[in-house]
Amino acid sequence: MPKEKLWDETITLLKKLPGYKLLHEVKNVGEIVVEKRTLFGRTQDVTLTLFGINPMHSAIDVYSASRGSLGDLGSNYRTILDIYGALDKKLAAHKISN
Repeated sequence: MPKEKLWDETITLLKKLPGYKLLHEVKNVGEIVVEKRTLFGRTQDVTLTLFGINPMHSAIDVYSASRGSLGDLGSNYRTILDIYGALDKKLAAHKISN
């Protein structure tokens, strides 16, 4: 799907996804920043970057980092999988198989 439509679908999903708080969005750059609290009360900053590959194809990169110096015990990995899983369910009809 085009980047503009992907942007709208992603923003809508993130606003409805429980546990996530939309902090920042820059549409012309394709960057969305959300915050998530873990079960142990730690805060994760999650950055989604949307790329337009061509007029009809787009991609999303997800990066998650915990605040603080202690390890995250894999919570950033699980957060990334959670977001990709939610996006996959919502956008499955538009997905291209290789």
